[in-house]
Amino acid sequence: MSKGLLILWFIFIIVTLLTAWGILAFLHAFGSPHSETETNETEIQNVSSVANTTSTPNISNVCSSNKPKLSRTELSRLLANQCYVATIRSINNEMARFKEWIQTYDPSSNNAVTKPKLYRQLSILSSTLTQYKKIDPNNYTCEYSDATTNTSKINLIGWVGDNCSFNDLIYFDRLTRSGPFYHIAGVFDPECNGTSLNVSNSDVCSGLKPNVKYNMTFSLIYPEYYPFESYYVFIQSYTPLNEEQVGTPINQSICVNTI
Repeated sequence: MSKGLLILWFIFIIVTLLTAWGILAFLHAFGSPHSETETNETEIQNVSSVANTTSTPNISNVCSSNKPKLSRTELSRLLANQCYVATIRSINNEMARFKEWIQTYDPSSNNAVTKPKLYRQLSILSSTLTQYKKIDPNNYTCEYSDATTNTSKINLIGWVGDNCSFNDLIYFDRLTRSGPFYHIAGVFDPECNGTSLNVSNSDVCSGLKPNVKYNMTFSLIYPEYYPFESYYVFIQSYTPLNEEQVGTPINQSICVNTI
């Protein structure tokens, strides 16, 4: 082969390699239309997944009387999980109350709270909920304290009314129309891997018999907006005093959720 042909052959190989490299570089930079479509669909699915996440943490709810006895550490972690979900649900309930007040606000009525203040409080609740969702439920401290109370844990003899449900009152002898009001957000259940709050409102009080006095210990977990002292509470323990010793009937409308 002559020297000229060798040179032409060498040039042809170089041009072919450069062309192939350019095509590969283009595909790497811009990708194919098919792969781009798949990426967008994945991103949309991820966004939809986040948007459809419920306000209550995804903690399993498995109750069984045949579960092995839990250690003190396991019980502590379980209580923290259940109390955490009860707190999240309490904040959600407060947000729902303010949204309802905003929707039904009547400027002609003599409202104690202005509409802008309702919006501000709703915004605060939304930010608080975002902060709480960043907490690890296993490390959650089951308490709430502020300047209006010296302790977040209460011990008293109390009872619940008929058809007890989420946000219902704990009644006790010293309860007046000025409070303090303790609204049930959850009851610790060591048989449940999670919390009954994931099921229905009525299941919150499943372990409490109506109008039976209990020696209760519960934590204040979040304030409920009201003109008087009012809190959502999580009952950590309760022991019946006597099945025959019932609470004195109390006007069930003693505490009305209004502004």
